[in-house]
Amino acid sequence: MLGVVVTAIREGHSLFALVLALVVAALWGGCRDPGSDLLPTRTHRGAVTAYCTATVNGVGQVDVESDYLPHVVQCENGGASMEALKAQAVAARSYLYYKLDLSGSINDGTSDQVYSCGATPQPQHYQAVDETAGQVLTYGGVTVCAFYVAGAIPSASSCVAAPGDNDYSNTEHYVTYNWNLSGSNIEQTTLGWVNPGNLYNRGCKSQNGADCLSDAGWGYQDILRFYYGMDIGIETAVGSCVTPTECTPGDTETESCDPCGTRTRTCEDPGSWGAWSACATGGECSPGDTQEEPCGDCGLWTRTCQPDCTWSPWGSCESQPSSAPCSTGEPGLCGSGLYECVEAQLVCVPSGDGPRPELCDGLDDDCNGLVDEGFPGVMGDPPPPYAARLEILSLPESLEPGAPGDVQLQVENVGSEAWVESSVELRASAEGGGPSQLRADGWVDQELVLRLGALAPGDSTALAFELLLAPGVTEGLVETFRLFRAADPGGDATPLPIACPSPAVTFSVSHSGELNAGLPDAGPGTQPVPRITTGCGCQTARGSPASHPPLLPALLSALLLCWLWARFLRSGAGRPPAARRGPPGV
Repeated sequence: MLGVVVTAIREGHSLFALVLALVVAALWGGCRDPGSDLLPTRTHRGAVTAYCTATVNGVGQVDVESDYLPHVVQCENGGASMEALKAQAVAARSYLYYKLDLSGSINDGTSDQVYSCGATPQPQHYQAVDETAGQVLTYGGVTVCAFYVAGAIPSASSCVAAPGDNDYSNTEHYVTYNWNLSGSNIEQTTLGWVNPGNLYNRGCKSQNGADCLSDAGWGYQDILRFYYGMDIGIETAVGSCVTPTECTPGDTETESCDPCGTRTRTCEDPGSWGAWSACATGGECSPGDTQEEPCGDCGLWTRTCQPDCTWSPWGSCESQPSSAPCSTGEPGLCGSGLYECVEAQLVCVPSGDGPRPELCDGLDDDCNGLVDEGFPGVMGDPPPPYAARLEILSLPESLEPGAPGDVQLQVENVGSEAWVESSVELRASAEGGGPSQLRADGWVDQELVLRLGALAPGDSTALAFELLLAPGVTEGLVETFRLFRAADPGGDATPLPIACPSPAVTFSVSHSGELNAGLPDAGPGTQPVPRITTGCGCQTARGSPASHPPLLPALLSALLLCWLWARFLRSGAGRPPAARRGPPGV
């Protein structure tokens, strides 16, 4: 078997031994033409007869279940997890039966299966054999030649080896993946004669792949189907070395049951009795049985079969517990509920978290029919797909007609969705509607300021653009600059505003051209942000000290000026000349 190539490598066998193993496995273990005299002559229509001992060439007679198979499982793939060890035990037993059918003996080594490798089987190897005792793979009335090789170490969670995976034994090209395949649709391995008429060649198992599937939670029977096809039979051989059977599958047994009749049970595969049926009587029912009927919305009537095999009267309609979801008819979080059974009638009881203060989460938390209204500043967990914080970095102190002013904003993506190129836009709108009166040459149009680039959740970027007061504007104006999700070219043509937590800024221009900026009214959980007033050419966002003149020095300067003015008046220097009087007597 090529499955022992790994063993050959680990034991330091020569390159010649490795090549010999490949050649012998391909020719003698290859399940040749069904017309060939190399094929087994033992086919079966009923149960498979177990081999309790086997002649191992160079060793002698060996007990199959308690000695030979535990050693083979240890030597071939002993480090695998339990379900892969079970699959190895079934494949090794099947290959042994095929060889004994063919020639009456089996080689100890890489030409067939490794029995002697110097390692002692551990409890898990005996367990894998015991829990699959006597089980072999069959198809079309024959025990198949269950090929297996080391295969590549799969890197994918599917446990199917991909190009580039570690194929240290160069055996992956023999592996077949036959999950969901049956009959002539399965892939036969090139280790054997590839022909639909060759019933013995049903594919080849990867030992590394089987270990991967076992680690992923697959049972050994599905692991075997993964490689040998969905219609591979897993039959239990019959013999004194396999756990004795209680009965022959398909047999039935009948016994009396008090007080009204009989009950039966059926022998199930692989030879154990199934559960007894309910007592079949000539009356209405079997004593002790119960019967239920629904009543109302959520109630049950119950009655019991009496000792004389007749039903008792129906009991009262009893309400049953209910936890089915329902809708209260309220908006938002207040709309979810659970049904409760009250006097056999279903009543929808609210079960949601609402109403609660609005969060930035894409939900109607306060149950008023609106989602994320009022720029809620407290983020939900998880956040909505699109959420943003827009902050002012710098702006000019005034706007004069014909003279553009530079503005810098910072935007942070605080939602769960990554923004792709041009999926988010900054748009401007005048107070009361209408196109912007602050459009500059760099804008896309009178409402669309700019389109943003790609931005991952948690990242931020700076936005730079110009404001230009439209000619003829003589009165003050207020405009809002807000982030929008761009329109879907294949769907709705209307851009959707980003709702929270602070996706907008406002710019107000007085009649004298003075420029002020700030954030719209904040929602729950957001600290009020004072408007930024001009006073220098570069303003700082969020009302930082750089945007306001120092208060204490200004007061001290004013007090000093008042004191100096008072001293000036008291000195007379500040009074007008008095009317001159002549000397007395003149």
